[in-house]
Amino acid sequence: DDAIPYSDFFKQLDPKSKTPLNSLYIIFGAQILFMALYIASVDAFNAIGGISTVGYIFAYVLTFYF
Repeated sequence: DDAIPYSDFFKQLDPKSKTPLNSLYIIFGAQILFMALYIASVDAFNAIGGISTVGYIFAYVLTFYF
């Protein structure tokens, strides 16, 4: 649906495996960064997790009002 920037890059399928490898590589890289943050500081990791949870709940609650 092209909802994110560079979606053409992310939705390209690998001809051999028929999977979106570019997307998998980006997700893998993001996971490595979050784990590095966790190793560096557990408090910073928990703060990001808390903010993400509050944002997720807020977005869910907004669906009932609009």
